[in-house]
Amino acid sequence: VPVADAAGYQNELAWWWRHYGNEPGGLQRADYPRLVENYLQSMLARRLGMPLPRLPREQSWQAMIGQSLGLGTDNETLRLAMARDRFVAAEALHERADQPLPPPINPLPLEVPDVPENVAVEPIAVRVPAECFYVRFGSFSNFLWMQDLLDQWGGDFQNLVAERALDRGLRDRTERELVLKTNALARLVGDKIIADVAIIGTDFFEDGGAYGMLFQARSSTLLQADLLSQRVERLARKDGATEAKVNIAGRDVSFLSTPDGSVRSYYVVDGDYHFVTTSKTLARRFLETQGGQGALGAAKEFRHTRSVMPLQRKDTVFVYLSDPFFRNYTSPAYRIETIRRFQAMADMELVQLAQLSSATEGKAGHTIE
Repeated sequence: VPVADAAGYQNELAWWWRHYGNEPGGLQRADYPRLVENYLQSMLARRLGMPLPRLPREQSWQAMIGQSLGLGTDNETLRLAMARDRFVAAEALHERADQPLPPPINPLPLEVPDVPENVAVEPIAVRVPAECFYVRFGSFSNFLWMQDLLDQWGGDFQNLVAERALDRGLRDRTERELVLKTNALARLVGDKIIADVAIIGTDFFEDGGAYGMLFQARSSTLLQADLLSQRVERLARKDGATEAKVNIAGRDVSFLSTPDGSVRSYYVVDGDYHFVTTSKTLARRFLETQGGQGALGAAKEFRHTRSVMPLQRKDTVFVYLSDPFFRNYTSPAYRIETIRRFQAMADMELVQLAQLSSATEGKAGHTIE
C-alpha cells in the first residue's frame, strides 16, 4: 500500500541528486561542452530545493593556463559560474551602475635595460597601439598556416591549448564580423600582395572583443580592391547590413554593420597599412600611431625584446603582451566591462536553453518572459 514517507523521499532524492551531479562522462569529460548540464543542474536545483554541485576543478597545465589568463580568454568555468549566478542571484539584474570607478592598480614602472640604437624592429609594429596584444605572422603564408592549424581544433586557440575539438564557430564568426574571408585566390597570391600580417586588440573575447587584422601591403591598390570587393559583396545580400562613413581622427573611415551586431567592421587605410577592426577606439589609436603616439614598435620594452629575440629568427608566430596591455587589462573599467559581457552572454545562452527546456515540457516558451 503506497504511503507518504517524507523522510524516505528526501533520502532517495538526496541519493539521486548526489549521483546526478557527479555523473561520469557528463561534467567530468574535458572534451564535452558543459553548458547543458550546467543549465539542467541549476534549473533542477532551484525547482527541487537542492544544493548546487560544485563545478569541477581541473588541475591540468592546460586548465592552469586558462585560469592564469582569466577573464580575457573567455574562460569556460567562469562562464558556467556566471550562468549559475543568474539563476540564484537575480537581484544582480537590478543593481544600478551609479558608483564611481575605484582607482586602478598602479604597479611600479617596468624596468627595461638600455637598448642599442640599431635594434631592428619590424615596420608593422610601429603601427600597433602599445596597449594592444600583438600576434605577428611575418608573412601571409604563415598566417594561413596558423589559420589551418586552428581549423583542426575547431577554429579556437582555447581548443589548441586545452587539446579539445569543440566547434565554437569562432573563425566563421570572426570572418563574418570583420567581413574578411580568405578565398582561394588569396592563398595563391597573398604573399605577393601582403608583406606582413598581425592580429591586434585589447582582449581575446569571442563575443564583443575589441580586435582587428592589420596588414602591411606590398601592393596597396590590389589589397584595397580585394577588401572593398568583400564589403560590396556583403552589402549586396540586403539583409540589413549598411555602410557609413565615420569621421575618426579627421579621416573618413568605412563602417559596415548590421543591427544585430553580427557584422561590425571599421576599415581604415593609411599608406601601405590596412586595418580592419571591430572597435572605433582601435581605429582611432591606429591612426594616432602615424605620428608616433603610443606605438608599440617605438616602446623601449618592445625594442629590448627585439634585441633578445631578433627578426633574424624568422618566427612563424610572434606573440607580445606589453606592459600597457596588462595595465589596461587589470583596470577597474576593463574588469567591469568584461563581467557585464559575461553576464550578457550567460543570459543569451540561458534563454536559448530555456526555450529548448520549455519545448520538452510542453510549455509556452515563445517570449523571453
